[in-house]
Amino acid sequence: MLGTLAQAGYAASLTGNASLNAETIQDTKKAIQILEAGKLTKADPFTSLDVARGFLNFALGSLIRDESPVEAAAAFLKAVQADSPYKTDPMAFHSLGATTL
Repeated sequence: MLGTLAQAGYAASLTGNASLNAETIQDTKKAIQILEAGKLTKADPFTSLDVARGFLNFALGSLIRDESPVEAAAAFLKAVQADSPYKTDPMAFHSLGATTL
């Protein structure tokens, strides 16, 4: 459920609607904590736990990059290290580079 909320909140932020950002950041961080603790056996709504890890970290980095660039850089780094589409996504690497300047 947290993954779905993270996806919806991130999608809203892409349209310029920032009204859900604070809640989405909390949901995304909680989902990452659960994932990193090894408490998940199913990746729903994602195709794998690595894809979930990549998306959740990329979304988190995107949502917090202005307020917390150091934390965002760490999230983007985790996104590109995951065995997910973000591993080869130019935008993920651009975002990582832009937050570490």
